[in-house]
Amino acid sequence: MQADDLPDGAERPVRADARRNREKLLTVARAAFAAADDTVALESVAREAGVGIGTLYRHFPTREALVEAVYAAELDAVATSAPGLLDELPPEAALRAWMDRYAGFVATKRGMIDTLRTGWASGRIATPTTRERVTAAIGTILAEGARTGSLRADVD
Repeated sequence: MQADDLPDGAERPVRADARRNREKLLTVARAAFAAADDTVALESVAREAGVGIGTLYRHFPTREALVEAVYAAELDAVATSAPGLLDELPPEAALRAWMDRYAGFVATKRGMIDTLRTGWASGRIATPTTRERVTAAIGTILAEGARTGSLRADVD
């Protein structure tokens, strides 16, 4: 099927190697931003991920796009982890494990906060619903702990 044979609004599926490259770039960038700050060289991210700089820019055309993608991936991971933790752990242990994950999220965000703030202020990066998503994740754990009696019911 040619690109012009796709139905209106349909997008070509992402190749498996392109998906792997994007994930490698996000993983390397996440670690780099957690260990450093906004001065992380994009060339070093590409090199560490084992791809060329052109591949990085194909996936993330600007530093802001890479930072936004790392931030979104980290927020998704921390915000959606509560149910899985509760499946594996009692609520009080799930709360501790979740807080450890949240601390990792904060550490990653610290390394890219200047780019995030500038992007949010200019409108180039969408303002996330971080507070709502984090509050909902904690609420899930606290509600289960209150239900089982292992966490106080008067904490919201």
